[in-house]
Amino acid sequence: MKNIRTYISKLQQKIITNIEFKQRIWIINILKNSKNDGSIVINEDSFNYPLEWMVLNHYDSNMLQVIDTMKTSETQTLLLNNEIHHVMRVK
Repeated sequence: MKNIRTYISKLQQKIITNIEFKQRIWIINILKNSKNDGSIVINEDSFNYPLEWMVLNHYDSNMLQVIDTMKTSETQTLLLNNEIHHVMRVK
């Protein structure tokens, strides 16, 4: 019985995590050579896994961890390949 409860608890946590990441929206503003390269709106609804856009754009594991723990309306500034990425979690 305890094994079943443990399994159900783990399953619930995975489902909650999956639902949560599907609801996140980010705005990323990129500065290249001190010039604004525009802003990108990232909606995780279309992702296959959490932070997919960031992974595909070579964010390192430390950056991913910082971004993954961001709260709504929080911003972070990251340096990636001599570019400044201003990341804001919108939802």
